[in-house]
Amino acid sequence: MARLGRRGLAMVAAMALAGYATSTAQVADYLSLHTEAKWAYYAGDCVTALERYTRLVDFEAEQTEPWLHIGNCKARQDDYQGAIAAYRKATQINPQYSKAWYNQALLQATELARTMEYVLEYLNPDEPSAQRLRSLAVQMLAPFEDASHGGAEQSKVLPGAAEKVNLRMAPAIQTMQQELE
Repeated sequence: MARLGRRGLAMVAAMALAGYATSTAQVADYLSLHTEAKWAYYAGDCVTALERYTRLVDFEAEQTEPWLHIGNCKARQDDYQGAIAAYRKATQINPQYSKAWYNQALLQATELARTMEYVLEYLNPDEPSAQRLRSLAVQMLAPFEDASHGGAEQSKVLPGAAEKVNLRMAPAIQTMQQELE
């Protein structure tokens, strides 16, 4: 049988008491699914991991780890909205779950950087509405510029993503600041 540790055994016991698992076969199915999901996830097989974790949350939706791994796999597949939704589910279950908050914030910062790139590329800087947007963008991106000087924490979701966000934003920030001066 899979090695779950204290937390996993407590979860299986709680499932049995709560009526999620009414038989030894259901507990065995859960344990097998949990093991398969983890093996696939750590092997980098997100297609299989997503399928297994999705089935796992059908058993017990109030566990944070499956939602985190669902989010990570979706992020690796460039499904950022799906990833953010999974991270939100994890933080709804446990509002103190810093890994999910971090991953969600990183993806949203990446999306913000992309949006600002499009703003610079497509908006006419001579239009008053574009000038207001550029000013707002500089204010919004300033914390990211400051964070890039302090060394960003390495992302386990998308390795190098924090650095990419900072590198992508730096030219946009400089351009916007120059145009506003």
